Amino acid sequence: MAALTANDVTVTILDRDATRRGRRINLVQLGFGDGAKTYPSTGVPLPAKEKLGMVQKILRLIITEKPVNGYDYLYDKTNHSIRIQQSASHTHDLLVKGSITADEALGVLSTGPTLGKSAATDRTIAGANSATKGGVVSVAAAPLAEVSTSHAPASTTLVVEVRGL
Repeated sequence: MAALTANDVTVTILDRDATRRGRRINLVQLGFGDGAKTYPSTGVPLPAKEKLGMVQKILRLIITEKPVNGYDYLYDKTNHSIRIQQSASHTHDLLVKGSITADEALGVLSTGPTLGKSAATDRTIAGANSATKGGVVSVAAAPLAEVSTSHAPASTTLVVEVRGL
């Protein structure tokens, strides 16, 4: 699959402002991703500074609005791109309500599509024996990780504040 390029990023300037010292502040909407083109190793490349309303240079780009889609977005000034991050993979313990007896069965109940057991006390299935007994594995929380270059972002819209000259 082809990777995203700066030509795949749509730019809409929502508002323009200028300060006393000739600095510019623009509110800009960025759109990218179609679920087919992949994420480049240096991030989603942004169009030239002129398309973002700057003449000389971009001093700062601040992402002010982003979708709630499980990803975080950061501006990479060195590569003039948007980096996409996600939480590291993790799982949690599974709690099954009811009582426990030795080697009791656990599964989908006949009363409906519900995971459970027929005894009356609670049962927590910890991840400690997941390698030999199945169940759910616990891992410590981890920092955000950048998406892989095989990731093909769906349609995404960000609103950014671009400051520059």
